[in-house]
Amino acid sequence: MKIIKYKHPLQNLPKHLTEQNNYKKIQRKLIGMLQSTHSHAEIMDWTNCFPCQQRFQKYKEEKRKLGFRSTAEFMRWEKEGHEETLIKI
Repeated sequence: MKIIKYKHPLQNLPKHLTEQNNYKKIQRKLIGMLQSTHSHAEIMDWTNCFPCQQRFQKYKEEKRKLGFRSTAEFMRWEKEGHEETLIKI
């Protein structure tokens, strides 16, 4: 029987993402990228809005630049950051 060591799901993230004091800075930056000067009454209006789609694409690219490989990894990081349990590597 092979013993499998448990690896924390966020263990492979870059160091700056695992430090708790960077969590709020990164969150603020990402949330600021999605802010808009206008709104949409319906989701279909949002999907057809070129500036909104362009902003959302830049948001996704920024997440990749920061070191997130997937949305699931980002959501896990976000959850652990809210709980203040980011790992110390």
